[in-house]
Amino acid sequence: MKPAQLGSISSYLSSLDDDLSARVDDLFGRYPALHGFSVQGANALPEAVRNNVMANTLVVAEVGCDPLFGADYSERVSDEIALSLLDFVK
Repeated sequence: MKPAQLGSISSYLSSLDDDLSARVDDLFGRYPALHGFSVQGANALPEAVRNNVMANTLVVAEVGCDPLFGADYSERVSDEIALSLLDFVK
């Protein structure tokens, strides 16, 4: 690649990084009891579920929330994380 091409890739990747950071910041802002989450490959799923998922799929594997908010809160946050990341990828 020529240096000019590398520069345009770098700025494109930087804008993607900024977009993803803004989305994650928004999630933590809207859900103050959210402590963290991880995104992993389909291997993180239980085997019974894994068989129905494409091999290269990414999943929200772990969501850490204050337990005082309950399981419904964690599920809602997990869904929001998945939607936000899906929107980012699209």
